Amino acid sequence: MEISRSNVAGPNSLASFYTWLYRREKHDSPDKSRTDMVRRMISLLEMIINTSLGGIPRVLDIGAGRQALEGQFRSTVGKKSPLREVRFVTLDIADIAKRALIAAESEVVSHVRADAAYLPFRGESFDMVVSNHAIDFLNKIEVDVYSEAFRVLRKGGYALFNFHHPSLVEGIERVKSEEVRSFWTYLRENNVLFQDEDQIREKLKSVGFSVLEVTLVKDGPDQWWEVVAQKV
Repeated sequence: MEISRSNVAGPNSLASFYTWLYRREKHDSPDKSRTDMVRRMISLLEMIINTSLGGIPRVLDIGAGRQALEGQFRSTVGKKSPLREVRFVTLDIADIAKRALIAAESEVVSHVRADAAYLPFRGESFDMVVSNHAIDFLNKIEVDVYSEAFRVLRKGGYALFNFHHPSLVEGIERVKSEEVRSFWTYLRENNVLFQDEDQIREKLKSVGFSVLEVTLVKDGPDQWWEVVAQKV
């Protein structure tokens, strides 16, 4: 069954759930997942800058939340590094107040409230598309969000995705928050999350990506897949 926007996460919409969440949390992903993604971003963006015919790289962050990834990226790269000029567009479906955005004051980071299934950008607008524990929550909606990510990525550009492991929804009964428990129940009952590496590779290849790397990462009780793909 395809999941519509109106019944994502049971009685709450995806937008409502994350609007609620980000009024309480700076982020909702493991610290290591952001650290790993920043490291991959730096390596690939340096390569893009060194081989580009000109222009400053543009990065789209899908499901960016409060911009924790961008905050960590900018605190990691040196102030004199050319990476400081990289342009970021952060996108989230949640209603997040500007004062709550971590990188809101940066001139190279802009934020858009929009739906990842209908990205408001021209084709081949970005050198990199990233999503840290977000885009895979949309696996069952009517519009293919990975096709949209592929569309806005320029040829030769990279996609970095951190995908939840299905073990996330184990032990739902122990979750105290009714809102989080409801959301996890939706994920489990609708089999939303990728179940294995083969599913990830098959999905991304089906929309045109060349899958370069799929790595299962474990950090204490948390585990997730780190994925690198390219539009060739």
